[in-house]
Amino acid sequence: MFREKRLRKKIHKYQQQCLDDPSNITLQFRLAKLYLKLGEIENAVDLYHQIAQIIRDSEGHLSDLKVSDQLIKIYQQVIAIAPFDGRAYQGLGEEYCRRGEFSKALHLYTSFLHRLIRDEKYPEALTQCVNVLILDPNRISVRETYAELLCLLDMPEKCAAELKEIAGLYLLQNKPEEAFSCYFRALELTPLDPDLREKLSKVRGMMKSSEPISLPAIGSFTFPEKPPLVNLSPSLEREQLEKNLKRILESKERTEKLLVRLESLQSDQDNWPLQMIVKQRIADLEAVEMELRGQING
Repeated sequence: MFREKRLRKKIHKYQQQCLDDPSNITLQFRLAKLYLKLGEIENAVDLYHQIAQIIRDSEGHLSDLKVSDQLIKIYQQVIAIAPFDGRAYQGLGEEYCRRGEFSKALHLYTSFLHRLIRDEKYPEALTQCVNVLILDPNRISVRETYAELLCLLDMPEKCAAELKEIAGLYLLQNKPEEAFSCYFRALELTPLDPDLREKLSKVRGMMKSSEPISLPAIGSFTFPEKPPLVNLSPSLEREQLEKNLKRILESKERTEKLLVRLESLQSDQDNWPLQMIVKQRIADLEAVEMELRGQING
């Protein structure tokens, strides 16, 4: 109690001094350290961002490299105490880019993306995907993660559009099987899109006639470094199983709607092979559904 009272007194003292001299970053740093001693992380983080802004405003008085060095240290310090502070990752990445250290920025953004996904912070992860793709727009693994996030956040049309873009990248790499898989997933999400059926038929023609069609695995879009289910507590494991079941049921419903749509186009003979694929997909989803229900009730 005495220690906290003493720290509060110091904080008040430095707050008054900062008001008198708002551009004095030495005072701001001292105040931030006092907040950390009290465990007031949010106040410390806000102060570090204020310091970063002061340093940016003083760029005309310091060399670009010195400013950049100071900002990098500040953002690294913020990340150390607040590992989900998006502003710090954004600021640090921008500094790396200003220095031409694009690989460092890409590694930083990607690691933050993985961290957000592990904690199921999907809206923030979606934003972070954009940062990664600005630096590396053709990284298919990240684009697939971006598509999955769009799906999870209930944006099926945007997800389907992204899957079509990914399919185009696969075709540029001469990988028609992977392109077919992406187009199929897009069609599951937007079954009324006639352009997708045409693309599926065209890509199928590019594949070897004897080659079996390989659809994406059930629940494919696997996120990088997702924690294994076996490490979860029983209550969390059941919660995760129920989430998986919900996704499977939603996917089955979409696929059944797709089948109805295809069967309504009786005059289109090209739809017959696709109908068989969709029926097999529904059977696979039903098998996974039964397995998940057994695990939940078992």
